[in-house]
Amino acid sequence: MRRSRKQPPRGAVPKKVRAPRVPLSQRLPRLAWREWWQTLKQVRRHLLVLAVMLLAIWSLLSVPTWLNRFPLETVGVDGVSDQRRQSEVQKTISDLVMGKNYFNLPLPEMHERLEGLGWIETVNVRRHWPDTVKITITERQPIAVWNDKKLVGGEGIVFEGVDKFDLNSLPHIYGPEGRLEEVFAYYQHMKAELSVAGFSIHQMEMDARLTARLTLNDDIQLVVDRHQYEHKLTRFVDLYMRQLSKEPQQLESADLRYADGMAIQWSQAENKRGT
Repeated sequence: MRRSRKQPPRGAVPKKVRAPRVPLSQRLPRLAWREWWQTLKQVRRHLLVLAVMLLAIWSLLSVPTWLNRFPLETVGVDGVSDQRRQSEVQKTISDLVMGKNYFNLPLPEMHERLEGLGWIETVNVRRHWPDTVKITITERQPIAVWNDKKLVGGEGIVFEGVDKFDLNSLPHIYGPEGRLEEVFAYYQHMKAELSVAGFSIHQMEMDARLTARLTLNDDIQLVVDRHQYEHKLTRFVDLYMRQLSKEPQQLESADLRYADGMAIQWSQAENKRGT
């Protein structure tokens, strides 16, 4: 016969049985240490990327304001000796410096434009802290005027700028277009020969056959062809220094195209012929 369980007394409340405690570390999902570390690194990487993006946005918004604290105030030009050329420099780069600051000046473009001016031999453009750009220029020095259109510098270099220089003291050379190098070589040799007697060439006109008509000191006119022209000029210089310069009359012109002599014209007398 089966024994019945002991019944609690009447009116008593049965006692609840508590479940055993499980530690928190056991109830949470377990993650390996490496997994925690990888998760932390990923979060940190995302935070770093976000910070960089915010910094970049802030920089883009604030840089223009910061740059405006350094506006360009002065454009200094050294080495230009004439106001006409100074004005051309300012006009050439005016749009490149207008509204610019110290940092965004387009120095290469300024250099390229100024180098394009024919009368400039060398140019240097640099910043000068905090609000200045310095331009240093070396000018070409013209030694003659070619066909009233261009200037001739050292070694026969031709450049623009007839309206930018004082031409009164420069010799004017005229000749066939496209033959400047040849004509200028004659000019240099004739200048050297005549300087022995104190003459300078104020003007030289040379035709296609290279016959030269020279205007010298005191408006003396000289004509010489290319055939043995150096010998003919030397003969004229010798005669002038020995005799012609001592004559009371003013020499007006001399034609040296003769093989054995020359034709002399005096300003107030009849023609004389020297040999």
